[in-house]
Amino acid sequence: MKKLLLTTGLVSGLLMSASAMAEVKVGGSIEMNYGSSETATTGTKNSGPGTLSFETELDISSTKELDNGMTMGLHMEMMDSSIGDIGMRFSSGNTTFYMGTDDMAAADGYAVPVVGDQVNDTLLNGQSFSSSAGTIHGNSAFGVQFNDVAGGKIVALYAPTGSNENGNDGNSGQAASGGSGYEIGYNGNAGIDGLTLQLAYANEQAPDATSTAGDATVNQIGVAYNFGSIAAGIQYNDQEGSDPRSGANDDDKEHTGMGVTFAVNDQITLGVEMTKVEFAKTTLTSDEEGRSIGVGYNLGGVSVTAQMLEVENAGGTANKDAEAFLIRIKQSF
Repeated sequence: MKKLLLTTGLVSGLLMSASAMAEVKVGGSIEMNYGSSETATTGTKNSGPGTLSFETELDISSTKELDNGMTMGLHMEMMDSSIGDIGMRFSSGNTTFYMGTDDMAAADGYAVPVVGDQVNDTLLNGQSFSSSAGTIHGNSAFGVQFNDVAGGKIVALYAPTGSNENGNDGNSGQAASGGSGYEIGYNGNAGIDGLTLQLAYANEQAPDATSTAGDATVNQIGVAYNFGSIAAGIQYNDQEGSDPRSGANDDDKEHTGMGVTFAVNDQITLGVEMTKVEFAKTTLTSDEEGRSIGVGYNLGGVSVTAQMLEVENAGGTANKDAEAFLIRIKQSF
C-alpha cells in the first residue's frame, strides 16, 4: 500500500511538472562602476573619494499557452541578490492582464535620450528630481495593457496599498483607509516613424487616514524623435505634493529635462542632458539645474560609458552644488 501511494505521488508530481513546463529564458548583466560623487553642499564642495562597485542583474522569464487560448507570461528580476521586478501576465489578442511589482509601468518613464544614467537623485546626492516621485513605483499592483493603440500601448494600473509586500503572504501591512494609487498612460509613436510619445498621469494617496499629507499627483509629457544618427527629446513632469509616505504636503515642483544623443558610428555615441526643477515652495528661492555629458562605446555584448554630471542649487537652495564622475562597464548575457 505504501509503495502504491509513493508511486501515485510520483506520477502526480510528474504531471504537475509537465503542466508547468514552458519556454524559459534566463538573462542578465554584470556591471562595474568606478567614480566619485559629492554630497551637495553650500560653499566649498566636499570631493568624494573614488569608489569601485558592482551591480548584478538576473532575469528569468517564461511563457506558456493555456488551455483557454490565453498566453501566460511570468517574469522575475533579481538585482544584487534582492528580488525586484515581478510580473504575471495573461494575454489574449491585443489585451494583457497584469499582476506584479514594477514589471509594468504607465508613469515611471523618461523619454529623453541619454548616454549613461539620467540626471537624478541617485547619482547626485541632494538633487531633488526622481522620475518615480508621485508614481506607484515599488508598489504591488494589477492592471491592463491595450496594445496596438495609435501606434503604441495604453496601460492602466491600480495599487491597492501604498507598500510593496512581496513575500508577506496576505498581510497588506497598511491601514485599510488609504495608501492606494493608480497610473494611466500612453507610450508609442502615434503612427509616426522615429517618434516617441509618452503621456501619463499618476495619483498616490497617503498611507493612512490620520496622515497630514495629501495625495501626490504627477502629469508627465515626454516627446522624443530619432533623426537617424541623432536623437533628441524633452520631458515635462508636473508634480503636486511629495511622496505621501514622507509626511510632507508642500513640495510641488515642475521638472523639465532635455537631451540629445549623437551616434558617431556603430560603436561610439555622445550625449548631453540638461534638467531644470522649479519649486512652488516659497522657502526655496532658486531653480535647481542639472547637466550631464556622456560618451558610450559599444563593443558588442560589452558597453563602456563615461559621464560627467553636476547640479546647481540642489533642492532649491542657492549655491548648493555637487559634481559626479562615473565610468561604467556592463556586460549582458
